[in-house]
Amino acid sequence: MFVPEEYMDTVERTIIDNIRLLHNRHEIRGDDRKWTIAIKELLADTGHSLGNYKVYATGCSNAEGGEWLYDVVWLRYEKGRAIDSYLVAESEWDSTEREINRDFQKLLIAKADLRVMVCNPMNKRTADETINDFVHQIRTYRKSSYGDRYLFAIWTKEEDNFNTKVYVNGG
Repeated sequence: MFVPEEYMDTVERTIIDNIRLLHNRHEIRGDDRKWTIAIKELLADTGHSLGNYKVYATGCSNAEGGEWLYDVVWLRYEKGRAIDSYLVAESEWDSTEREINRDFQKLLIAKADLRVMVCNPMNKRTADETINDFVHQIRTYRKSSYGDRYLFAIWTKEEDNFNTKVYVNGG
């Protein structure tokens, strides 16, 4: 089920509010690498400020280290061992459905409280069609669990901003 905005948690709401502000940053427009770094830095800042997590993301000056299985990961440690993974995220600016699905499917197998997918489908698919395809994949993946949470942020040229939704499996 899709979560109405008024029922999103603080982390989800903060990520959505901040990601929607990225469209105002003209210095990143037209440069996929700059978009990716801006998204990673936004997620890293959020992980530090809202959860005091260690954040791993390549290319970010505000992360503890490079990519750790996913584009962005928020981890908590105890005695040098990972004890919690709140967030994993993938960001794909390639225009092909194949590349977007490749990254999304990494999230299907992830163990985290929140899985975030940010992408820019430049093909003829709309943001809603892309999100509906993701939901179909979640529902048909045999290891999906009741309550798995996903945040989708799909860039749309028509709106010149992100179409964002939170989905809870089986909710």
